[in-house]
Amino acid sequence: DDVTFGGPVVKKEEERKAKRKRENTEDEGGEGDDVTFGQFRFNKSVAETSADLLEGNRPGSKAKKLKKAISAAEKEKEKLAAVADPEERKKAEMKLKMQKALQKSEGTKVKDNLAKLRKTQNALQKRKEQSQRKWRERKEQARMEGEEKLRQKAENLRKRKEGQKSPKQGPQTDPGAAKKTLKK
Repeated sequence: DDVTFGGPVVKKEEERKAKRKRENTEDEGGEGDDVTFGQFRFNKSVAETSADLLEGNRPGSKAKKLKKAISAAEKEKEKLAAVADPEERKKAEMKLKMQKALQKSEGTKVKDNLAKLRKTQNALQKRKEQSQRKWRERKEQARMEGEEKLRQKAENLRKRKEGQKSPKQGPQTDPGAAKKTLKK
């Protein structure tokens, strides 16, 4: 029906555009978080949270988290101990229990057992000290091996030098040297 120049080609091009538009709206499915590049699909929410996930695995972060959790648990304990009225203390304990229950229901781990936290902290410290000790031993061993190699090299050079001197100490091959000894 198109009378314009290249009519069927223009019609096919419009159909392709319409088809792409339909596919794009179907792919989105109401989710604005997904971005598609070629054959790859990236979810924004995963990309945004990956930085937070990596941040928790930095060296020393576990020790810092433990220290923070221990101080928070101690503060809670001190607050409860500071309340003089038994009625008020029960209310404060109940409020604290409710907060912890809500946190657990949200899926976060509540770390408030001081004994476990301190035990974990001590284990982490022991592991750190053991790693430092092993590193010092490796460093000392490397230094000793280096000294041994230098000593062996010096010994080999000395032996080589002695080996070169011994043939010269035998009969001299210089004809003028024999005459010099006779003249004396």
